[in-house]
Amino acid sequence: MKDNIYELLNSSSFSEEEFDNIETDLTDLEVKQLKNNFRKNIKIFNKKKFMYIVASLAIFITVGTFTVKPAFAQSFIESIPVIDSLYEKLGYYKEFKDFSSYVGLSQEKDGYKFTIDKLMADDENVMVAMRIYKSGLNTKIDEDGKLGENFMIVPYLPSSFDLFMSSDNNSKIIDDNTRLVVTTFKTVPSKRPPKRFDLSLEIHSMQDTNMNLKFTLPVSREKIIDETISKNNLGFISLNDSCKIHIDRFKMSPLGTSIKFTLPSNVNDHQNFSFYLYDDKGRIYETKSCRSQDEKNFICDFTNVEKDAKKVYIIAYKTNLLDTLNNQEKAVKYPEEMLKTYDLKTLKNFNFDGIGNINVKNIKKESSNIKFYLEINDPKNLLKHQFPIWLQNKDLYSTFTLDNFSFYKDLDSSNKNDYIAEFKNMDSNKEYRYSVNTFPYKIIAQGEPLEINLK
Repeated sequence: MKDNIYELLNSSSFSEEEFDNIETDLTDLEVKQLKNNFRKNIKIFNKKKFMYIVASLAIFITVGTFTVKPAFAQSFIESIPVIDSLYEKLGYYKEFKDFSSYVGLSQEKDGYKFTIDKLMADDENVMVAMRIYKSGLNTKIDEDGKLGENFMIVPYLPSSFDLFMSSDNNSKIIDDNTRLVVTTFKTVPSKRPPKRFDLSLEIHSMQDTNMNLKFTLPVSREKIIDETISKNNLGFISLNDSCKIHIDRFKMSPLGTSIKFTLPSNVNDHQNFSFYLYDDKGRIYETKSCRSQDEKNFICDFTNVEKDAKKVYIIAYKTNLLDTLNNQEKAVKYPEEMLKTYDLKTLKNFNFDGIGNINVKNIKKESSNIKFYLEINDPKNLLKHQFPIWLQNKDLYSTFTLDNFSFYKDLDSSNKNDYIAEFKNMDSNKEYRYSVNTFPYKIIAQGEPLEINLK
């Protein structure tokens, strides 16, 4: 089974017809509004696996294979501080403990117990952390041989049924009966939730059609407002004379970092555009996902910018991604050694023809962290737009989320081309392999960095 919960979720899809088979408290009009929003999903490209991902209002929650010792499970049930620490072990935000609100609201039905532990919201996201308990919950094997039971969560506001359009999800097994789930619901780019509102959550088991229930949760984002950095109307990034991207907003909050941007009206290939960030300390932040309703106005989410950054720079670039998807002959071809995986004792230099090279000089395992010491010779700055190393378990499944990945300059080295790729919260008892991250497209245009002062 895949260790990376994002891969499991990203490879899922949801049939619109299933809305009609859900027992719900919603009226026919409300269900229609939800279905209309479902139809507006955008597709996000997964650079590594070359597939499209459905980002929808209806969210599947599945199980990763992470485990916690039984002693943790007992303390977890009894102690809020331990609840906080367990959610932190999921790789979520460092400020989660300080800026989330404890809820502790439970419902039971048909042997299931759902407990909403935490809520956290800014003006683009609502994070909900919950526990799911049922005897034998995490021991079930479905017809595809996968472990665990799937759930669907439908979030909405009674006054705004089209507020949310996608989600990020993470899950952790505590024991055979208990699961932690953290879901971040993401808003439509043109909308913001009120400072205070009631959030309705409908939870449905995808295996047991009789198991469905509804929570109504009071949410406030006031706690985060003072800790949010928001910079508006930042100007244009020019890729060429006919293509200028307007950066409408940069946002940095305890719930994440994002930009809002507008593409030119004549653009009809939005999948070819992408971004990354770097800060004044040489740390690079990758795109996690982008979303839009109209394919002109977007929000892109990034790995979290560190709080001590004084400046952030936005890099926009354009690729020939759509061409490679429509015609595999146009995809970049790599030698076999670039596509292989290697154990963590193997140091290797990877050459990208006409671009530069990534030299793996050292690999260190430090407790639950794995660090790759790299020399990246990249004169045109074309190798830093995504993480350079792909980490897998021995079964060749991805084993990390972007929230557990850092990519930054090696400040202890005198070589300006030395970087560190660090994977955090890894299982020290597991065997890992790595490969260099290849991409099938070419970067055909790249803009100058747009500087943002944070202090």
